[in-house]
Amino acid sequence: MNHIAKIAACAAALAIVASIPVGGSLGTISPAFAGNGNGGGNGGGNGGGNGGNNGGGKDNSNRSDKAADKNTKSADKTKVPKTGTEVDLGPLNAAHASPTARLNAAPNSAVGKIAAYEQARAAALELSDPAAQDAALQTAVDNLETAFGRTFSVEQIEALNSLLDAG
Repeated sequence: MNHIAKIAACAAALAIVASIPVGGSLGTISPAFAGNGNGGGNGGGNGGGNGGNNGGGKDNSNRSDKAADKNTKSADKTKVPKTGTEVDLGPLNAAHASPTARLNAAPNSAVGKIAAYEQARAAALELSDPAAQDAALQTAVDNLETAFGRTFSVEQIEALNSLLDAG
């Protein structure tokens, strides 16, 4: 078959496909539209829905997400007791976990990294030699920064220490 015959065959196939009407013999082809999130199911759906009735539940997940974002933003800042200023702790917020949670945390989790720092800091604070204690505390901070892959400010470390001392 030469090139002209191949081109003609392809053109004919395209003409046939293009001539099939939407909703024709191949079935109805219609666009899909997302609903408004209201109504429908038998119960309390996930994501903050107000379900619980039969068929009238309203999806309030956007409101719940906004509330969660607001709570997360405020939880990212912790007041340092001695200065009274707010410090953005970022991943160090894991220090808010309970002492039991820190003891049982996976080593590579944020809570586990905080727990490792807490243990190293406690061991350093038990040293009687001030120079050795300072060196051990600095090593604990260095290991914490390495574990999280970032550098923390003095204010962040002080806020972390305050949280650990309080709990």
